[in-house]
This record gives sequence, structure tokens and C-alpha cells, in this order.
Amino acid sequence: MRYFLNIIVSLLNRPEKVTLPTLPPEIMQQILKYVQETSSLHSSLLVNRYWCQNVVPLLWNNPFKQLPKRNSHRLIRTYLLCLNKEENFLLDFNLKPYLNVMNLIPRRTLFEYPFFLNEISFKDLERVVSSTVLKWCDRETKQEHKPIMAQIVISILFQLFTRMSTNLRSIILNNDFDTPELVAFTNFNILLSQLRILKVLFTPLSQNIIQLLDIISSNCKDLRCLDFRLSPLNYTPELIQLISTIIKSQNYINEFTIANISNGSDPIFSSLHSHKKSLKSLKIIHAQLTEPSINIINQFNKLHTLCLCFCGGLSISIMKCNFPLLRNLHLSYLYYPSDITTKIIEKYGKSLNQIGFNFTDFEVITSNNNKILSLCPNITELSVSFYAKQATLDHDFVGTEMVKWHQKIDELYTLRKLNIFSLDNSKESYYY
Repeated sequence: MRYFLNIIVSLLNRPEKVTLPTLPPEIMQQILKYVQETSSLHSSLLVNRYWCQNVVPLLWNNPFKQLPKRNSHRLIRTYLLCLNKEENFLLDFNLKPYLNVMNLIPRRTLFEYPFFLNEISFKDLERVVSSTVLKWCDRETKQEHKPIMAQIVISILFQLFTRMSTNLRSIILNNDFDTPELVAFTNFNILLSQLRILKVLFTPLSQNIIQLLDIISSNCKDLRCLDFRLSPLNYTPELIQLISTIIKSQNYINEFTIANISNGSDPIFSSLHSHKKSLKSLKIIHAQLTEPSINIINQFNKLHTLCLCFCGGLSISIMKCNFPLLRNLHLSYLYYPSDITTKIIEKYGKSLNQIGFNFTDFEVITSNNNKILSLCPNITELSVSFYAKQATLDHDFVGTEMVKWHQKIDELYTLRKLNIFSLDNSKESYYY
């Protein structure tokens, strides 16, 4: 694989005309995934038809993510090309009071682009659509009409996705706007049955969202990853029950994250207990734990990754656990004494490959009298997370903190070569 990857990267970097290798599509796409991580694939589209056919699925599996603002209208325009007659009529009819959208939409596409969609973030979709609407509008368009127009376009796009996006596997509910009434769309239940990842991140829990979660509990059976990060006030008894129902309805869950839950988490962990044989990653952030919940966590002996950050109620009873497969551990203080962390690392440090702390833990971790990392002789990676409460940490601050971490770790552990990297989660803070 690396041999072919090196060949392709070198060919892409050579300006002269060359004959490129032809490989089976399955191999070609795997290689191109590696190329995508290190450079842009857009230039590869023009190599030849074969390359184009293999690059397009990668570029369009999540086209909204990190899309430059200047390209937003091109992406939306391409999707609108794929509308059928009914969807096109609805778009034109609903937008007609605001602009003549028919003049903006051609009628032909080279590929069925919605088919390649694998992940969709509502926030990214809202950002791209809103930028497109601004591009369409003139100076006479009333300011209050722009959000209405964006909602119309988003609703039509979801109608398109439910009809054509048969490869959609991940939905991230992280929007500030009210979600369309998705359950009314034809084939929406079929689309839900294909989902493998569901993330609900800091979104207003409107009636449409609640209805969507209720439908998910009935129609999604194969979710592998569940991630709930909401405001503490959102965790009403009704929502906790709904989350528990979603957990129980799954065949097996591999990854679970819960954040910002102050009270009433016991039903959620009780439901999660049924997945103790499949659960490999558990992340609990800014949560209030109880002894019953800790006792359940102790039974997840298949965990590879465990994150316990800013957890109230964490006690020494966590030491009753047995995590023989644990390789990645992330801990942060604030709500419990550092000696609990020390005891956890004393028990599992030898098996760890990666360990992580929050940037606020610098003084505790790097104290000359408390060389916690000495208890982890086999770790090769140290992650420093940047979680902030109601704040966005700027790039300069993160850079300054990382320099401080690098210098101190190198000073304390001169004979060890650790890959120290940052996880900047400040833009989607876990905390309220």
C-alpha cells in the first residue's frame, strides 16, 4: 500500500506528462484516501476519466466540511442540479416570493453527487446554505427573508438526500436553526436504518429534534457510535428516557460519549450495560457520577479508550474495574483529587499506548514531585486537550501552551521520545 501511495504522490507532484498506473477501483480508492489526508485531491480530477471516477466519491462523501466560503454557492448549485421535477418545482414555488431561482439552476450533472454523501453535519450545512443565499440576494432583499430562504433550501436538500443518499452513515445534529420536519419525507425511515453514527451536539431541542430522536429509537438498530453533548438543562427526565431507549434499541454499540449531565444519568448507564461486550470507547465529560453508575462502568472490560474528564462523584471505587484491553486513557482533574488519577494510572499505566490530559492540568502532571508519566513506560503519545467553558481559545494561546508542554515534558523525560499533540475542542466546547 505504501509503495503505491508513494508512486501516486510523486506522480501528482511531477509537472510533466506521465503514464499513470491503472489499479482496481477498490485499491485505488484506498490509496487515494491516504493522499487525501496529506494534500488536495481536486487536481486529480483532471488526470483522466478513471481517476475522476475514483476521486469524486472521496470529495463528495462530506463536501460541507471545512468548505471555503467562496465555494459554497458552487456546491449548493451542484446539488440543486440533482433535484427531480417535483423537488425543483417546490424549490421554485417556495423561493419565488424572494428571487427567481430557476435562473440559477442548470439541468445536467456528470455524477449523482448525493449518492456519495456519507456524513452530514447540520451546522456545516447551515453555514454553506446561508452563505449561498447571501450570494443569491441583492441589496433590496430584506434581512428577515434570508433565514427563511435558507430554511427552504435546507428542507429541499434533505428531501433530495432522503431520496438519493443511500450511503449516508453519519448524522451530526449541531445546528442553531430549527431542524426541518425530516420524518415527513418519503424514504426517511429507510435512510435512518442505514445510520451508524449519531451525534447530538449543542442543538436546541425543538419538537422536530425530539420527534427525530423518537423515530431513531424505533428505526435505527445498528448505530455503532452515540454522542450526546447538550446543555445540562436539556437533560430532562423525558430526554434521559429517550436516550436510554435509543441505547437499548441498538444491536451493539462500540463508542459512547455523554457530556454535561448533572443529574439522573443512572438510567443511561443502566441501558449501556447491555452493550458491555461490544463497548470499546467510553467518554464521560463534565458529568455527575453515582456509585451505581461507577459500578456499571467497572464492568466494561472490553474498553480500549476511557475518558473521565471533570467528573463529579468519581471515587476510589473506580479501582474495582478491570480493563485488560485499555490502551488510551484521558483524565482531567477539577472535580476529584489527583490521587485518584495516580491510582488509576498505577493500575493501568503499563498497558497504555496513549494518555491525555486537559491543558489546565499542566502543574499537576509536570510537578517534579509527581512524575505521573513515569507510571506509563510504554506510552508513545501524549494528547493535550483544549476544552474551555463558554470560550473559544485562539490559535496563539493553544500554540503557547503546547510549547510549554513540550519543553517541560522533554525536561522531565529526557530519554523518552513522546509524540505530544493537541486536541483543540474549544470550538465545540463540552462545557457550559
